Amino acid sequence: MTTKNKIITGLVILAVVVMLSVIGYFVINRMNSNSSADTVDLLQEDENSQAVINGLESEDDDAVKVGEKNTEITEGERQKISAKNRAKFFIEMVGTYSTEARFQNIEDLKPMMTASMRAWADDFIDRNMQNIALNKEKVTTNVFRMDVLYQSDSRIAFLASARMEEMASSGSKIYNQNVEIYLILAGDDWLVDEVVWK
Repeated sequence: MTTKNKIITGLVILAVVVMLSVIGYFVINRMNSNSSADTVDLLQEDENSQAVINGLESEDDDAVKVGEKNTEITEGERQKISAKNRAKFFIEMVGTYSTEARFQNIEDLKPMMTASMRAWADDFIDRNMQNIALNKEKVTTNVFRMDVLYQSDSRIAFLASARMEEMASSGSKIYNQNVEIYLILAGDDWLVDEVVWK
């Protein structure tokens, strides 16, 4: 095979690869855009307290248009979603720690706690700080289920199921743990009042 034939063959192969890449890119993007238009994956509140669905802001806080359907979000549902997001975040932050962080995860959560929960946090840190040098471990917590136990206008309780991955000098283990978390509405903000690990 001559050098000219090798160059032509290489260019043809390169052109085919580029063409397949472009086609693959368009097919994948088309599949993603079709599936995201039909489903609502995540509902949360942004800094301006506007409803956000799949990263798109709604002009109307109470009605979110998805395709041709309007989904009404009542104030009670909005409060429940806000409390659920706070509870999930709190459990994952409290349950994810490293002894090297010296309980900074709990310190960072204090603005989200009631006075009684802050007192628990201070006591927990005081009781465990002296043993921190003896124990080298890391725990990662991911909440995979949240169920409402109780809800009123100013209080809500959830039962969360969490997967814990513990890594210590003796090895690692993965296990599930249930957590009850109780929140109180203070103004427009949900504060954690109690957490019970089961």
